[in-house]
Amino acid sequence: MWISTSKRVVLGLEEYGCFVAAYPSFTSQAHNEIFHELEALFDLPTEIKSRNTSEKPYFAYVGNTPSFLCMRSWALIMRRQSKVSSFTNLLWPASNEWFCNGALAFSKKVSEFEQMVKRMGVRAIG
Repeated sequence: MWISTSKRVVLGLEEYGCFVAAYPSFTSQAHNEIFHELEALFDLPTEIKSRNTSEKPYFAYVGNTPSFLCMRSWALIMRRQSKVSSFTNLLWPASNEWFCNGALAFSKKVSEFEQMVKRMGVRAIG
């Protein structure tokens, strides 16, 4: 099963640049919770979202610019509690434990999944 799934993942990446996966460790409840928190994040006023800056392109808040009139985005890599807490406190100085805990749990699951997909790609190609 692992080898056939690995081959389908690699084929999806080669043919379409993506694939759709069901990952049992990431429940629909967890999905709904993180997307609820992301709505709260994007609903913050622009001046608050703009506090998040980065020297890396597109890692800061992107939005309300002539180039991105209809798009709002962030590239967030938050695998450590300190990074999640720092980001959360930057945008919610009075704290937002729901966002902090949800973002950390989500990023851990995504990281686990990412490692599994990498192993699949190596085994299917190798």
